[in-house]
Amino acid sequence: MTSLGKDFKIEQRAYVKIRTLLGKSVHEIHLDLVQVYTTKGALSYAGVRRWAQRFRLGRKSIEDDPRPGEPITAAPPIKSCAIKKLIDLDPHITIRELSNSVSISMGSVDHILRLQLKLTKANEVWIGKHSDPPMIPRPDFRSSRIMYCIFFDAHGLVAQVIIPKGQTVTGSFYTSNCLGAVEESLLKRRKRTGAKELRLLHDNARTHKTKQVKEKILRMGMIEHEHPPYSPDLAPCDFYLFPKLKEYLSGRHFSNSTELASAIFQYLKWIPPEDYINIFAQWLERLQRCINNDGKYFEKLNTDCLCVTYFWYFWG
Repeated sequence: MTSLGKDFKIEQRAYVKIRTLLGKSVHEIHLDLVQVYTTKGALSYAGVRRWAQRFRLGRKSIEDDPRPGEPITAAPPIKSCAIKKLIDLDPHITIRELSNSVSISMGSVDHILRLQLKLTKANEVWIGKHSDPPMIPRPDFRSSRIMYCIFFDAHGLVAQVIIPKGQTVTGSFYTSNCLGAVEESLLKRRKRTGAKELRLLHDNARTHKTKQVKEKILRMGMIEHEHPPYSPDLAPCDFYLFPKLKEYLSGRHFSNSTELASAIFQYLKWIPPEDYINIFAQWLERLQRCINNDGKYFEKLNTDCLCVTYFWYFWG
């Protein structure tokens, strides 16, 4: 085989490539080569099988790949220029795509890139070896962030307040806007249900602990229920409402905050009444489980309890 030289080897690979693409078997191709080049001069059966496999996988070149450590022969200038033009057109182009475009092996492309063009890839872009990598723009989610304050109890949604963009939830805002919306809703509900005693469960945010918030809660006739810090497993919004709401909104796109608010409101209205009851039944079970495991003691509540949660959503 060696005595016949490299040209015969390349000839046979070209034949293997064409016959493979025509759907011929390795056995048929090898027999043809033996008939022409004899047993001594033809590619071995294993060699035919190996090259046929490469061509079936999409290889274009019939040349040998450069081996590590062997001397690098200069690629034709036309190939180097062609690769440079392709990179100028598409800095994200891959070595495989370059190999297919200029019809040389991926190894040859790699050597041209590194040794002739002095290029390397950073952040998926071809750049000079001593150039700074391009900056990747990161989306500013803050510009499209919307916060909702949602109140609900075992009967369903009580109030939903959209926090205006740029608004900090201070004690004053929480008192007048959030608890104010709850008070208005409860007045209508009490006329209908006759409920008198209501407990409020919200987290230990500094806003919720201000004097004006506590005074407002007392004026509304509610009893504030303490929530243990760092315990999302004991918060109905965290173990039920958030996961359900995120699942419902996942993959949906809204053109503005009004559409988003409407979707959230509709979903909260669609939750079956029995689900809201089950939320608080699960909550009591979790409290009991915490007690059984030497956690903080909670008295069982047999009165209505109102939960408040802040829900963040990024849209756009």
